[in-house]
Amino acid sequence: MKTALAEIIGTFGFVFVGTGAIVFSAPFIGWLGIALAAGLAFAAMCYAFPDGHFNPIFTIAAFCAKRENWKNVLLRLFGQAAGAFAAAWVLSVVLNGKTGFVADTALAGNYSDRYGIEALLTAETVLNVLFAAVFLATQNTAKAPAALGCFLTGATFVGYPIAKGAMNPVKSTALAMFSTPEAVASLKYFWASGLLAAVVCGLTALLMAHQQRNVGVQNQVLGEAAQNPAAH
Repeated sequence: MKTALAEIIGTFGFVFVGTGAIVFSAPFIGWLGIALAAGLAFAAMCYAFPDGHFNPIFTIAAFCAKRENWKNVLLRLFGQAAGAFAAAWVLSVVLNGKTGFVADTALAGNYSDRYGIEALLTAETVLNVLFAAVFLATQNTAKAPAALGCFLTGATFVGYPIAKGAMNPVKSTALAMFSTPEAVASLKYFWASGLLAAVVCGLTALLMAHQQRNVGVQNQVLGEAAQNPAAH
């Protein structure tokens, strides 16, 4: 339950602040402000909940790398979905309460209105792979929050013009429920690129860990042989 609660709060905080900056402040803060809001919010949630993932890409990658059991995976995915949908709903309520609100105004969902599907998939997959790689390389270390926050800030400069800064399928799904038909239609691309990145990074991390263990065993055998040459 603690794991799910951390995912709910952390994902809610990240989505609410990151997307809220786009919905309410984009004309005033520009891309730099949007990128900083996303990166700082994610880093803050990581500092507050060091064991949290707040992104299904990370959770699935960790599972493929055999760092998570299936029970924890289900708890994390549930928490991420609950937190993201709650944040999207609250943002929608606040937006609807704006004076002079126009009925067809929607949340800033993730979709591409300037780039084709191939460009969208390529950019999203590359960014997701890099994001997952940073997560796996720094998981459970003190530098993880800063590393993830810095990467998300930089990646938003690339990803926002292409797909409004996705890099998190559950966030994209939650926002799409309160956004435009274009955002809903684009979900399959975000999930495809996210799942591909998670599996590739997770299996790569698993292979690297296996190789490191083999090297460690070989070094141990060689060390014992050097200490006891008569026995060999």
